[in-house]
Amino acid sequence: MYTEAEFIPYGAYDMEPAIDVADESSTRVHATNPHSGSTCQRRRVVGVDVRAERPVEGAVGDQEVVSKARIAAANTHLRLVAAVDARPDGSAVRDSDLRLRFVARRDDVHVTDDAIWELLAALSKPFRWSQLVKLEEFDGMASFDALPSL
Repeated sequence: MYTEAEFIPYGAYDMEPAIDVADESSTRVHATNPHSGSTCQRRRVVGVDVRAERPVEGAVGDQEVVSKARIAAANTHLRLVAAVDARPDGSAVRDSDLRLRFVARRDDVHVTDDAIWELLAALSKPFRWSQLVKLEEFDGMASFDALPSL
């Protein structure tokens, strides 16, 4: 269980946070740093990419999609930072596929699976999601590609 020092005050509601302050608990020494090939001293999850279908109700524009995603994530520990078409190789399974990137609201935290489940539960109302990828840092270096910010 968490000690009071590990709690992160968040929002106006009283609940146990689903994120941990990044410390030794997020360190996995057995991991290999993909940038250097050496043993990783610090590894942490900083966010998640979610592949989702664009909502079909009427003609939903990009701004409305971004708004729906932000509203869905408003009471979670993650915030939307990017929304792009999910066509990294020039094709998509469906034309309506989106790639939504969410990161922790604070830079000094390790995102837990509970925080990700919390986000997915909130996103499942306006979106049908199909795939997710955890965004990790190894020794402070991102192991994921940059997306255009909103």
